[in-house]
Amino acid sequence: MYVRTYAKKAAANENIKESYKRVSKSVVLSELVNKSVAKWQSEWTQTTKARTTKEFFPDVTEKLKMKINLTQNFTTMVTDHEKTNSY
Repeated sequence: MYVRTYAKKAAANENIKESYKRVSKSVVLSELVNKSVAKWQSEWTQTTKARTTKEFFPDVTEKLKMKINLTQNFTTMVTDHEKTNSY
């Protein structure tokens, strides 16, 4: 069904209570950010990849608070993709 069809059904339904509660844009954005970070943390915790990076950044929230200058050398070190001649 299309959204318009659902909207018409909802408008015609007399059992639905009307609600005109206004929510500020900042509250909505804050909730979206919090839910996104929580989902990111869950996926980050469950993944088996990026073991070296997880040692540096185990917590997504703490990583987001950091002001990091992302250089090629930094990324190479954190991701354990150094191109060295020795093994």
